Amino acid sequence: MLPGSLVGIIVTGGSVPGRAVENVASAIAPFNPLAGAVHALIGDGADGTAAHPDGYDGGLLYGKGGNGWNSTVAGVAGGKGGNGGLFGGNGGNGGSGANGTGTFAGTDGGSGGAAGLIAVFAYGGRGGDGGSGAAGAPGGQGSSGSPGSGGTDGGVGGVGRTGPRGAPGQPGDPGSTGGGGAPGDPGLAGGDGLWGRADGDDALFYQWQNGGAGGIGGTGLTGGRGGVGGAGGTGGTGGSGTAGATGGTGGQGGAGQSGTAAGSGGAGGRAGLFALFGGGGQGGNGGSGGTGGQGGRGGTGGTGGTGGDAGDGGQGGTGGPGGDGGVGGVGGQGGTGGLGGNGGAGGFGASTPSGGDGGAGAPGGTGGSGGPGGIGGTGGYSGPGGPGGNGGNPGAPGGGGAGGAGGIGGAGGAGGAGGRPGTGGSGGLFGSAGTGGTPGIVGQPGQVGQQGDQGGSGAAGQPGQPGRAGDQGTGNMPGIDGRDGSPGNPGTPGTGGEPGGSGGAFSGGYGGLGGTGGGGGAGGSGGVGGAGGVSP
Repeated sequence: MLPGSLVGIIVTGGSVPGRAVENVASAIAPFNPLAGAVHALIGDGADGTAAHPDGYDGGLLYGKGGNGWNSTVAGVAGGKGGNGGLFGGNGGNGGSGANGTGTFAGTDGGSGGAAGLIAVFAYGGRGGDGGSGAAGAPGGQGSSGSPGSGGTDGGVGGVGRTGPRGAPGQPGDPGSTGGGGAPGDPGLAGGDGLWGRADGDDALFYQWQNGGAGGIGGTGLTGGRGGVGGAGGTGGTGGSGTAGATGGTGGQGGAGQSGTAAGSGGAGGRAGLFALFGGGGQGGNGGSGGTGGQGGRGGTGGTGGTGGDAGDGGQGGTGGPGGDGGVGGVGGQGGTGGLGGNGGAGGFGASTPSGGDGGAGAPGGTGGSGGPGGIGGTGGYSGPGGPGGNGGNPGAPGGGGAGGAGGIGGAGGAGGAGGRPGTGGSGGLFGSAGTGGTPGIVGQPGQVGQQGDQGGSGAAGQPGQPGRAGDQGTGNMPGIDGRDGSPGNPGTPGTGGEPGGSGGAFSGGYGGLGGTGGGGGAGGSGGVGGAGGVSP
């Protein structure tokens, strides 16, 4: 045991002399075999640890209590401060609470240790500060906007016009001229003159022959082939597709979560019950509430709609019809009529004393009729139809729609509640009570979330197809037939008859005069024109 005089010094000397004694005891501890026992009576308590959060008490007679452990583990409070020695020594400070994290709130600070029961000028330990609350989790991102609807497809282009008709063919060459008619046979001889007539008389009998008909004119040649029809017109250009619709607006971001509550400050250590002039420890401050979580980011705007497909090109126009066939050749001219027959010979005079004149010769035969005209030539075939027109060009595809606007950010979460302040420790007989800690600050509200991104533009529409070529034009139709041939020329007249014979040999008078030869026959009429050519 310590000497009574030393105990009296500790009791009456208060904390300052007592601290001096403690310092002396600590200085000689390496050389004092009873140092361990001395420290148990006089010495400061050890601070708390994670394994033993509370601070250790000071020496039984004198010593400051150890400080509580400052918690770093979520959900675990700070350690309490150790108590001071019986006759002197402040209580240890309480450890601070751990800050909240995730969904854990801040933990309370440890209470301060009490001062020695009958210590002089000793104070209770300060309460530990409460841990701050955890920040709220950010809100979720808003949903993406819906894609825009596609644009309408372009219409098909119009059909091209029909091509023009081809040029007509060349006319056929005319037919050849018909051959000449055969000549007529000679007329019969006239009769003898009458007896006893001094002046003679015409022949009683005479006759003539007509000339033969002219030959038929040749057939006209076939008309030339008509020209090729014109090409059909190009088909119309297809219509353009319209642009896709704008994408939908992105959804609003989710609200941020509220911050967690802060821990309360630890109570200040009380003064010794019979301590003189000592005071209670100050209460720990309440922790600050956790900041509210940031609002969620707005959703991305919807993708723009796909542009409408381009319209197909129009069909090409039908080719023009072939040109008309050439007109058939004109029929050949009819042949010339045959030569008329010669007139008959005059009759012989009578053999009376005054013999009569010989009879007159018969007139020559009529010339033959001209031959009929040749048949007109066959009309030529029309030319082949023109080729169909080219198909129209496709229209332009529609552009993609604009992306939708991003959604607005979510509201920030509310701040966590601040921690309650720790109460001050009670005072000793003449000491004052400890002051309370300050209350924790309410956490700040979370920030509003960011606006979402603009949606992407839609894809362009598909290109259209070219229009198909137009149809072939019509052709190979028969041409117009040739005209009829012109009639043949009339035949030439026959020659006159021969003179009559002389009077009889035994006439007493003068012999009669021979008859006058007949006049030449009239020319034959022209041949009939040939028939017109026939279409095949």
